Amino acid sequence: MPVSRKRKKSAVRAGRRRTRQSVGAYELWEQDNARRVRMVAPRARDLLADFATAPLTEDLLCARLGALCADLGSRTGDEYAGPDHVATALTDAATAALTSQEPITAETVTAGSVIAGPVTAGPVIAGSDAAGSDAAGLDAAGPDAGPDRAGAWRVLSMLAGILPAEPGHRAREAVGRLGTAMGRLGTASEAGDLPDLPGRPGIAGPARWTCDRYGSRFAILAEVAVPDGPVRCYLWDVDGCGFRPVVVHSGYYASPEEGLAAWQVAVGAFAAGGTGWRGADDFRLLDDLLPEAESVPARGAESAERLAEHHRSRRLAELLRAELLRAELPQAELPPGGMLRAGMPQGGTSRGAMLRGEMPRGGMSRAELPRGGAESGTARLAPVDTDAVAADFAGTLSGPPDPDRHRAAAQALAGLWPAAIPRLYGTCSPHRVAHVVRCVGEEFEPGFAADVLALLPEWVTWLGVRSGSPPELVDRVRSRLADALPPDPAVE
Repeated sequence: MPVSRKRKKSAVRAGRRRTRQSVGAYELWEQDNARRVRMVAPRARDLLADFATAPLTEDLLCARLGALCADLGSRTGDEYAGPDHVATALTDAATAALTSQEPITAETVTAGSVIAGPVTAGPVIAGSDAAGSDAAGLDAAGPDAGPDRAGAWRVLSMLAGILPAEPGHRAREAVGRLGTAMGRLGTASEAGDLPDLPGRPGIAGPARWTCDRYGSRFAILAEVAVPDGPVRCYLWDVDGCGFRPVVVHSGYYASPEEGLAAWQVAVGAFAAGGTGWRGADDFRLLDDLLPEAESVPARGAESAERLAEHHRSRRLAELLRAELLRAELPQAELPPGGMLRAGMPQGGTSRGAMLRGEMPRGGMSRAELPRGGAESGTARLAPVDTDAVAADFAGTLSGPPDPDRHRAAAQALAGLWPAAIPRLYGTCSPHRVAHVVRCVGEEFEPGFAADVLALLPEWVTWLGVRSGSPPELVDRVRSRLADALPPDPAVE
């Protein structure tokens, strides 16, 4: 049917309204982020002043960031600041310090225009106004201010190495811009006030992984080449028992054996029995398990130790994804600039592209990732049809007194069984059962919740047979059901 001109105009107006609303919401979000960064700025300047002359390592920087993030992340309302606000504020403080003509102290490292707005996108060409301004600031400071600025330079260059794509592009742009302005990328400064730009972490070998006997707790290990040091082993301990995988621990270990032993202790002797490292041979599953670039910790729920690894964990996950993708795709198929998800082009994405949904801040969309199949060995299961699963399970129940009620309970149980990663749907562990019991109690009124939980013993047995779980694992989960289920009020 032809569309009238009036309807066409109405549709155009509605589209313009939606665009204005989207832009307005984005601008409000940006303004709120900028306000929180400004709020954190004094604490970031104090931290930078501490590092001005003291010895600094990447581990120490991460630990101090974690402590500050834990403090600010425990606050509520307008006083809250997240890890990315803290990282951005420290990046801006270090950048401002390197262009300041005053010694670096908590009082003199000012926010200036750097905190008020974003760093110039991309490296500045030497000889431009911006480059000249940066060089003038550094030259005017002179060699007498060297130790202070050396500390700020170390902080900024380390941030460029440990921060993920967002907000890390800000630090990497600042390092490139200031280095270009001084004409000293990788070379010694004539004034001698800035150390050479250190290298950045990189993946040094193939990834390894293992999982517990239940198939829902994973350890992922990457060998990382670190600047001026031996190769270190970074481990992600990932719990896949919830709706989405959660990194419950991450950090460096001296060797793969040390990392595996620590993970086995955390998982428990029974669940980790017989586990060992093997090559990570499933890109799709590994991609689902690794932390996302845009992941945000729960407010006030993370410890300083966990937050210390928040940024570094995401950055190393980006680098590992990049290496794995290179093995999955021929080089000719990589987008210009390499792996978008693992390292956004400097400057990230444009606001217009984000609003149009063309390129999320996290990087590549799922549709851009390599297709699974027999050739790649990364076949991914289709989304779980929980209605079909519930129907199959309900068909095995013998003579329920109220078939409709039991069918509804089976649908509820199948729908609440965690399934963000479809291939993990068939796994069953005491931890997963406890998670589901808690969700059922929160989701349904007591009477119906009791009906759903009453099906759990039969569900565990049926699911174990369906997924091919060893009988001893099914028996162990069933034996732990009494601990997970709430007490029966009818039993004294």
